[in-house]
Amino acid sequence: MYRAVTTLPVTHCPCGSGLAPVLLDDFIARADAAGVATLELEVAPVSIGVGESYSVNVLLTPTNDKPFKLKSVAYMIRRNAQSGPWTPTTLLATTPARDERVQIAQIGGTWEPDTNTWVLEVKATTERGDTISNKIALRK
Repeated sequence: MYRAVTTLPVTHCPCGSGLAPVLLDDFIARADAAGVATLELEVAPVSIGVGESYSVNVLLTPTNDKPFKLKSVAYMIRRNAQSGPWTPTTLLATTPARDERVQIAQIGGTWEPDTNTWVLEVKATTERGDTISNKIALRK
């Protein structure tokens, strides 16, 4: 079984062992994007084994009054410290309202054998070029 770990400040800790929904503080890549939105990564199922499927819901909540439109969302998986490519994924919502928590993407896969560490990083980019990102790390 695997459990969620992170070096970022954790707002909501997973309970028990295995994977669990995790909300990490958002990271804004551009200084002028500060306060634009928070990005949450919600992992299911609560525990996972080799060959089993997982899904990650990517949730965004705008935190200021200035409206914005999302242009894209992409993710990258690092397995056992080996980085994979940045992969664009379907944007499910583009113009969320302030304080509206919306799912903007869903990422899924199958847990591979011999995985000791796994990191998922997600980046959402606005039409202005602001980037909102977050990551979750899992290990045995």
